[in-house]
Amino acid sequence: MQHLPWILIVTGFATGFLATWIGLQLVNIRPNIYKLIIVAFFYSVLNVLVRSFPIPFGGHFIILLAVLYIMIMVSWRLGLFRALIPTFFGMLILMLCEALCISLVIRASNLDISNLMQGWNILWAFIPEVFLVTLLICLINRFNLHVFDFNNINLHSLNNSNCSRSDVISVLTGTMLVLLIFQFILNMSVLYVYPSSFIQSISLEDAGILSTILMITVFITIVLIINQLLVLSNKENEYLMQLAYLSTLDELFTAVRAEGHDRINHLQTLYGFIQLGNLNETRKYLEELMGDIIISQHHMVQGNPGLSALFYIKSGIAISKGIELSFEIGSDVSRIAVPAYELNRIVGNLINNAFDAATNLERENQWVNVIIYEQEGNYIFKVSNYGNIDQQIASKIFSRGYTTKQDSHSGLGLYIITQLVQKYGGEIMLQCKESAVEFIVTLPKAKPGREIDALPGSKDSPKTVGEFKAGG
Repeated sequence: MQHLPWILIVTGFATGFLATWIGLQLVNIRPNIYKLIIVAFFYSVLNVLVRSFPIPFGGHFIILLAVLYIMIMVSWRLGLFRALIPTFFGMLILMLCEALCISLVIRASNLDISNLMQGWNILWAFIPEVFLVTLLICLINRFNLHVFDFNNINLHSLNNSNCSRSDVISVLTGTMLVLLIFQFILNMSVLYVYPSSFIQSISLEDAGILSTILMITVFITIVLIINQLLVLSNKENEYLMQLAYLSTLDELFTAVRAEGHDRINHLQTLYGFIQLGNLNETRKYLEELMGDIIISQHHMVQGNPGLSALFYIKSGIAISKGIELSFEIGSDVSRIAVPAYELNRIVGNLINNAFDAATNLERENQWVNVIIYEQEGNYIFKVSNYGNIDQQIASKIFSRGYTTKQDSHSGLGLYIITQLVQKYGGEIMLQCKESAVEFIVTLPKAKPGREIDALPGSKDSPKTVGEFKAGG
């Protein structure tokens, strides 16, 4: 027992390290190794201190679990609920692996549970536990078996199986129910000495091992079910975004049809002026009419009706807010490697931000300019407005949660835009010119013969050439 503090340090360090690592892997966070070492070190020290006090059974575990929860929340800047998920799952998997390894060691050796927990004998079960948990971490990382995705879920990298996901969920749920029923029968036989004829030949030692394996299997099955449900949820979100995009297109087509009816009325009015000989009125009417036609055609984007619809709606919003919105469209965007509804999210959010910045300015400074052109095989989208951003703000503006707005803004607008641009291999940067703020998005063209949705998004940090870049 004289080596007990060293045992607690070793086991505490490994417990803190592995529980944090596998917990974060399950929520799709790749933890920094140095942070893991720091968390594990403090956990091991606290493990020695807490277990030196005579606390009732379970008290040590609750205190250490709370400490690990706080360290994960602070180290990886997670919210109260989000930090709870990796803490709970990480410790649960560690406990299940520990129970399995202890059962196997007792079965394979002459030690009983009391002797196994004395001194350095505990390492006979602890070392296999470390190898087992490390193997699980490798499997989670290799096959992407996370329960939640606290990073941005890439809908286009999901595995498309031949069977529907609802069928997969049904099979997994049925498997889990069968395992739970078998676990219940096993518990009735072992704990209540009410043996089932199906497992009468199983010894108590084997029953303990089998029970632990069943618990681990049920847990893995639950993880897979949750993962499939998350995929279905994200597919639903994608469907809703496409519905919003189609709704915008419908508004554009309705407006175009309305312009067609108005054109007939205009022609009839002009014919009436000519018949009456009112040439001055005819000229004035034509000037006003030509101005309306120029405005309505100015926002049309060749090869992308979705952007045309977006610009049409934004033009109306700009007029209602007293903002002068201008477009310089120098290229069609028919070959862009981004789905139309995602492109509308990127450009639309940038225009919304420019509107917010221009709303409270002087009348002569309430302008927003949108430019589209091609350059070196890429499409360039520039959204600019009057203003200026100092270097300190510009260096943080693409960070998650950072915002210069008041009220209830979450600071996720530019962060979401950055994630979308990176997903499709693009770049985003901020340039501050004289009395003008300009956001520049570069998006690649689709390669000939390839579907847009099949293009993988870039997982690297954006490569930008400007004053400030996303993630910089």
